[in-house]
Amino acid sequence: IAVAQVINKNPDRDDGHFTCKDEKLFETYLQFVGIALTNAQIVEISRQEYDRNRNLLEVVHDLFEEQTSLEKVVLKTMQRAQKLL
Repeated sequence: IAVAQVINKNPDRDDGHFTCKDEKLFETYLQFVGIALTNAQIVEISRQEYDRNRNLLEVVHDLFEEQTSLEKVVLKTMQRAQKLL
């Protein structure tokens, strides 16, 4: 949720009052601002998912790489799990 405010209309134009055209222009502008904010949120969520998936792939890689010792597998898995938190 966001709040936007317009103030200080030029007193030399329209007696310093906002017109319906001004309001419509601002409303249109705010729609684009809303789209930009939504896109920023989507990018952030995508980045977080990418990091999470990368860490999970590293866990899987460690499991296949280190199959000689159960203790080493558990240790590496715990280290990777801590990164996810």
